Amino acid sequence: MKISFLLSKWPVDGGIETVTRTLSNEFVARGHNVFVLYTDYSNPASNSSFVDNRIVSILIPGDRKGHSLLDIAKDYIDNFVIDEQIDVLINQCFPTWSSHIFRDIKGKVKIVECLHMTLFYPSSYHRLRWTGFDLKMRLCSPIVYNYFQKKWRCESLMREFPFVDRFVFLSKSYVSEFLRFTGYNNINGKVIWMNNPLSFQSNDYNENDIGRKGNYILCVARLSEKEKRISYMLTVWKSIEADKRFDDWRLDIVGDGPSANDYKQLAAELGLKRVAFHGYQTPDFFYRKAKISLMTSVVEGWGMTIVESQYYGVVPLVMNTFSSVSDIIDNGVNGIIVPNSKRKFLKALKFLMQYNQERQLMACAAMKSSRRFYVGNIVDRWEKMIDNIHLA
Repeated sequence: MKISFLLSKWPVDGGIETVTRTLSNEFVARGHNVFVLYTDYSNPASNSSFVDNRIVSILIPGDRKGHSLLDIAKDYIDNFVIDEQIDVLINQCFPTWSSHIFRDIKGKVKIVECLHMTLFYPSSYHRLRWTGFDLKMRLCSPIVYNYFQKKWRCESLMREFPFVDRFVFLSKSYVSEFLRFTGYNNINGKVIWMNNPLSFQSNDYNENDIGRKGNYILCVARLSEKEKRISYMLTVWKSIEADKRFDDWRLDIVGDGPSANDYKQLAAELGLKRVAFHGYQTPDFFYRKAKISLMTSVVEGWGMTIVESQYYGVVPLVMNTFSSVSDIIDNGVNGIIVPNSKRKFLKALKFLMQYNQERQLMACAAMKSSRRFYVGNIVDRWEKMIDNIHLA
């Protein structure tokens, strides 16, 4: 089978690229031909992740600064599909929706659209202005506005449906929410869910290693306040540093992004002494030594670092801001989910830091539960899904 992924950035940037590399490596290991078409090369000089050399990576030609890129990309993809006899196109995160790209090749190739984010975003009512259309929305109640915000979101997604054979959400909870809100008749099975795979491939970590961990807390994330809200984490950590019982604990932050300098400045302003910013790098080393991982995101699509934490027996503590978190964490069993509250987050963090036995039981359960997301299990579902698409 010939599979082509469409992306904006490749091969390194964030979760979408990691998922695509992981799936592509497994597909070519099974004998499939994999092509990755992308518009922006992103590969740091160091810390580049492994990409199987059998994967064919193609930078779509065009002026990166011009508005003609999408027109050029459409023509390029149309010709590529025919010339290479591609069986399935998987739109992971292209710079535009499938409706702008695939309208002329629908029916000639199997087309899959993936939404690598949450279905519904947090309410933006509080950000509305007092002029123009925003003023009309202000005059509605937040409940009415939030309804229309969800309605518009679903309408934008459903505009893609005529041009794709499958529309893939990251979680069964998102599918349920979508179908419940829209009343869409999914009798044709067009709307499905597919969890992201665990990116780690090694099997050299086991439950015996849990007892050898140090007093380290870990955050692995893109450092962007708009989505990840790590400022919450730093203010909570100030309370931890003020508590003498936790003097030997450290917080490691691994990742980079537009808010990196802001976070470093905030840590300095808060007088934090036991926080280290490590920048972008492969996080395996940090997972191996950490006992607890933190996530304070405003919203997530899937939360890959939660599963990665579980794989290494790092107990995840996560704010309940996205519905798919319950697909990954069984609260109190293989991690902890708390309401969107710094006070409750701090209380749960102190519990995990204090009670070793309870934390280690969760760590063992987390390692076992992460096996559900091994890439082999996920690609089995991908292959079955693709086989079940029949072109008219």
